[in-house]
Amino acid sequence: MPRISPVNLPSMRQLTRPDFSGWLMLLLASAAVFFSGPGQTYGVSTFVDPMIEELEISRSVFSTLYSVGTLCSAVGLMVMGRQIDRWGSSAVMTLAAVGFAIGTLTLSLATGPVMVLIGFAFIRSFGQGILSLAARTLVPQWFVSQRGRAFSLLGLASTFSLALIPPFHERLISWLGWRGAWQVDAIFIALVLTPVFYLLVKNRPEDVGQYPDGRRPIGDEAVAAASADAERGMTLKQAFRTTSFWGLVGASVVPSLVVTGLAFNQVAIFTD
Repeated sequence: MPRISPVNLPSMRQLTRPDFSGWLMLLLASAAVFFSGPGQTYGVSTFVDPMIEELEISRSVFSTLYSVGTLCSAVGLMVMGRQIDRWGSSAVMTLAAVGFAIGTLTLSLATGPVMVLIGFAFIRSFGQGILSLAARTLVPQWFVSQRGRAFSLLGLASTFSLALIPPFHERLISWLGWRGAWQVDAIFIALVLTPVFYLLVKNRPEDVGQYPDGRRPIGDEAVAAASADAERGMTLKQAFRTTSFWGLVGASVVPSLVVTGLAFNQVAIFTD
């Protein structure tokens, strides 16, 4: 018997609702990815030299603090990944924004290595890690047949963030100093992103009486059940047993290690 694809079910009619909220969810997820920039390496890189100079910390020590903070984010991601399944993206994105704001505020008040480490741990865990993960988890809840298009648009948010956040930070630092720049980030995250995520993000279309892609399927219940079964995929334990999973993990980790090291020291590299 041929496998039934959840993306293309010719025997089912579909009714499109005009009030579909999925595109708003995509916009909010894109905003989360874009404004995670201050917690990303490219966003932090413009702060490295002025912070090292004022705090009198060597570059090697400063880089080590950043590495330890990044390792903390890896632990946080493993914990919060499960919580997204339990609490939903809305609660986790709100929590991540609060932690992100605390981290940027801590860095603005830093007087030595300990506070820098705490600030890095917070912005890497909640900004770069948990906020981005929750945003990317939100999108597939709302899109099935248009998932590829939705993820391509979400990817643009990351590209624009990479292009715009570093020069924005550079201008803020030249105007307000590095402490003032971190404080601007903290205020925006706390007063804008946090309430927006809390009030507007909805975990799934079913929670608000809608359907993925904004289309309500009408037709044979057996076909719909087969579609749901095909969409379910593998469990976490099943994925761990596949070589494909670990191949994808390796393909993600190795480039990230190299790019992070280069991006973190890019100002010094291009000015020396």
